[in-house]
Amino acid sequence: MSQLRNSTAIGMILTNGTGADALKLNLGQVETYPSKKSPHDGAPNTATDRVSTYLRGISETSTDEIDALISDLSVLRQKLVADGGKIEQDLTDFATLNQSVLSLTRIVSESVAQVKTMQHH
Repeated sequence: MSQLRNSTAIGMILTNGTGADALKLNLGQVETYPSKKSPHDGAPNTATDRVSTYLRGISETSTDEIDALISDLSVLRQKLVADGGKIEQDLTDFATLNQSVLSLTRIVSESVAQVKTMQHH
């Protein structure tokens, strides 16, 4: 996202709020991006061609960044699912241990009570 915000036109859109203003401010400084879908074989020669090429480059860059973010989020999701499963297993193990401790405590308590009862008789 930081690379996307650092793009001149995107930064202006985020700051100014409109794409038209960003293009007007940046029309003379339009960078060209190589594209597989370029309608012309040569370098862009009109303002329309330059803007079209520039916007295509921004779009491709943005799409690549979104794809990378989706991939990163997918990896994080898998990690969360795995960690969630581990935590769930740990909680189940803890509950089992807790029940064992309660049972042992009850047995010890009953045994102590029996010993006290036998001592009083």
